[in-house]
Amino acid sequence: MKCKSNSKDNQDYTIEGLPDIRVVPNALYLPKNPHRDQGYFGIFDRYGRLVNECSMFWHKDNILSSHPRETKISQLWDYHEIDSAVYCGYIGLHYGHVLLDFVSRLWFIKQNLLLPKKYLIHSHYTKEEILSKSWFCELIALIGIDPNDIILFDIPIKIKTLYAPNPGCEADSYVYTGFTDFCNQVGDDAIQGIDKIDYPVYLSRRKLSYGSLCLDNEDYIVDYLIQRGVKEIFPERLSIREQISIFSGKYPVLGISGSAFHTSVFSRKPKAVGIHFGPALTETFFAIDRANHADIDYFYAKHMHSVEPSRPGFPRTIKIENPEKFMSEVFECWEIKVKNIPVSSEKKSSLQGDEFFIQDHAAKWIKIMKHNGEIVSDSSFGEDRISCMAKIIQNENGAFIMADHSIGFPIFAADKADGQRSIAVKIDGAHIMLDDGRYLRSPAIGDYTPVDFTGNSPSSWEKFTLHPTK
Repeated sequence: MKCKSNSKDNQDYTIEGLPDIRVVPNALYLPKNPHRDQGYFGIFDRYGRLVNECSMFWHKDNILSSHPRETKISQLWDYHEIDSAVYCGYIGLHYGHVLLDFVSRLWFIKQNLLLPKKYLIHSHYTKEEILSKSWFCELIALIGIDPNDIILFDIPIKIKTLYAPNPGCEADSYVYTGFTDFCNQVGDDAIQGIDKIDYPVYLSRRKLSYGSLCLDNEDYIVDYLIQRGVKEIFPERLSIREQISIFSGKYPVLGISGSAFHTSVFSRKPKAVGIHFGPALTETFFAIDRANHADIDYFYAKHMHSVEPSRPGFPRTIKIENPEKFMSEVFECWEIKVKNIPVSSEKKSSLQGDEFFIQDHAAKWIKIMKHNGEIVSDSSFGEDRISCMAKIIQNENGAFIMADHSIGFPIFAADKADGQRSIAVKIDGAHIMLDDGRYLRSPAIGDYTPVDFTGNSPSSWEKFTLHPTK
């Protein structure tokens, strides 16, 4: 059975081009330090607000959402100070997350931009611990980063001028095509001088000593594939360059879905068939594959169960009940890809369409607050320190409210506990409704007043006007 995305909506958040870079004057860096009595970390602006461009989003809301969105900053406090740096995210020493949280911000390196050669990061590891990982050193060497230029602090630091590149992708959300282009360029350099893989391979987990999940009968899968001419490969024993070359080889790659599959982003139009542990797979895989024009499908066995006790080093071990039938389906898909017949079906609707800004009856604009995603009304037009314009996109799939910002951070409607990248609405003449029938109401009491959704019909004078964005 083919895996489906765990995404809550059916929208394709692939964005053409590259994100932008925000310049943050007098930024404050609060470290991720488990030894300090501190409940939060992040980059804050001179007013004490969390800088969205330097924050991590996951699924629906900022990963720091359980912590204060603001911190007390006094211009009189004696912070240690540096002149400038580029903020490049969080490093957690997990290959897949390093790609999403760190590499995703490095797209500017191949853009010939005049930015500082100091790469500021957060981590609860020390710099020495990070650089002790050979795969990390290989990765930054490929990208062109000198390890001496990575800076990490365990005390609050003030940066006179901080450059904050918006991420090229975010977990379970959007992906910029410029980010996949950047990764493809890195991959092109990586495979220079590497022997091409002209035989089919299977990315095995049999030699891993720890991980999130493992298959109890992976031995059967390996034997099944070896009998059909597929060679077993252990990614953890290969260099990053060698792993990239696998996805740039002649044959589609076979393997268990995981961080090893994210390496495909460094190859142009890669093909693969992945084996997963359940029907729902994180949207990140599908989002990267779409933006990278990849032909990759993921399969799960309809009948599988947990095995107790689990294999040491793994919190959960899964056993496929009928591995022969399952592998026949997997291998059939693989053979179709060998014949250059694309079979991927995980497609989503594009959010491209006619775009409009929204103005209420009191000539106030509907906007989104940057620090908490709240929908508000405001008399000023355009983006400012704390808000950006809300916009409606209309296409063949309907109408959606989004934030008109270089990163589509989650927005929140009243009584909707989950933040969303877009909120589906219906346009009823001069009124706007949620898909559950509640009307958009703008009290227009003052600037940045929250906009409510209510089941009561709006008054005749309470109308919205849509203004084309272009």
